[in-house]
Amino acid sequence: MANQPHHIASWHCISKCITEGGSGFEKANGFSLYDFSSEISELGNYFKEGMACTSRIVMKAILSNYKDGFEGVGLIAHVGGSIGAAVAEIVNAHPHIRGINFDLPDVVARAPRYPDVTQLGIGSPPEQMEGIQFHQFGGDMFDAIPNADAIFMKVK
Repeated sequence: MANQPHHIASWHCISKCITEGGSGFEKANGFSLYDFSSEISELGNYFKEGMACTSRIVMKAILSNYKDGFEGVGLIAHVGGSIGAAVAEIVNAHPHIRGINFDLPDVVARAPRYPDVTQLGIGSPPEQMEGIQFHQFGGDMFDAIPNADAIFMKVK
């Protein structure tokens, strides 16, 4: 993916990014990396798996150092959770927690099944989670987000 022409073009805008701020990808191509990844499925899959890999590494570090942080949480929703890797790590580490991965419908539609995690079918309402450990749910966070004891978002 790093050698893809749209990505290489981003590097030619690095001085503009330093002086003006913003994304080199957007400056070079006129659209965001997220939009690009959602339009070209092969690259989108690489992008999502790369993000999931990073999430798994980061979440293992968070979970090993933030041991008491999840006490009292029964249901956690990861808003903008892509294919669900981060919230799957949380529910694996804390079996008492049920998790919702919430992202755009086309993103969660491509999400994998996670081993050792009982999942509700994609797209079913979160209210049907009784006895279910993990749920992939599609929607738009600017319209509404699922109710939960804790909301989890990663920001740049």
